[in-house]
Amino acid sequence: MAARAVPLARSWILALVGIALALGALLMHRGIREAGTVGELADQRAVVTVVGTIASDPRLVGNGAESQQKAMLRLRVDTITGRGKVTQVDTPVLVFADRSWLSTTWGQRVQVTGRLDQAVPGDEVQAILGARGPAKVVDSAGPVTRAAEHVRASLRGAVRSLPADARGLVPGLVIGDTSLTPPSLTEAMRATSLTHLSAVSGTNVSIVLACLIGAAGLVGLGRRWRPLVAAAGLAAFVVLARPEPSVVRAAAMGAVGLLGLSTRRRSEAVPALAAAVLGLLVYDPWLARSMGFALSTLATLGLLLFARPWGP
Repeated sequence: MAARAVPLARSWILALVGIALALGALLMHRGIREAGTVGELADQRAVVTVVGTIASDPRLVGNGAESQQKAMLRLRVDTITGRGKVTQVDTPVLVFADRSWLSTTWGQRVQVTGRLDQAVPGDEVQAILGARGPAKVVDSAGPVTRAAEHVRASLRGAVRSLPADARGLVPGLVIGDTSLTPPSLTEAMRATSLTHLSAVSGTNVSIVLACLIGAAGLVGLGRRWRPLVAAAGLAAFVVLARPEPSVVRAAAMGAVGLLGLSTRRRSEAVPALAAAVLGLLVYDPWLARSMGFALSTLATLGLLLFARPWGP
């Protein structure tokens, strides 16, 4: 009995350490996001000028005429000016702006004036900003980001001749780029619960990793080099698809799933999944509220536990 109690006690200790680490990360993230004057100015619905980095590609929302459609994106604010005070912050806000913002890209640093409003309590953003006028680009994105945008633009250009729905769906299926997706198609996919088709998932990542490892084997690279090639390719794919929470989650789950199916010691895969989940929650505690995160974790766990017993 004593011999069995030791591993059980270790498991409980590791579980408690993991919970403490995740809660500590949540408190730290909340402290950073809520520091400064963004929340106070949002409560007052103040008109402010902010400078920040675009954290997601803009996309159209709304089903009415073009004049009624808005561009929506996330902005990581680092400087906010309002009520005669300039404050340095590190706070995410959700921006609604006119269609001119569709020309902006992830990674650009912009300045914009608009009215702040309160966000939904518990949401991943601290406030909502209704932008007034176009964005003023303060600093362009880095060379890696520009290279990724060139590839994304080339893919969009390759499908220009397709019908509108196909033109919007293909980039979404490949790299999660929904910038060409018509609002009517987006609403139809939402009504039929098919929006996951245009989001990067663990399946995309697993296909990329399998192709990279297979190509490395074909050119004669040894087994010790193949994981390095796969890791480099995975990092490039994450940049190409944008390192948003859903993409980072898919990359982690896809990598763990491929590890579990390729390693000879399946017992190592489940601890790797647990470590990946904990790492993701430390990186972004708001993933705990995401149904996609829960489903992705369960799907990966199912692959690790049942794929081999059911396989040939």
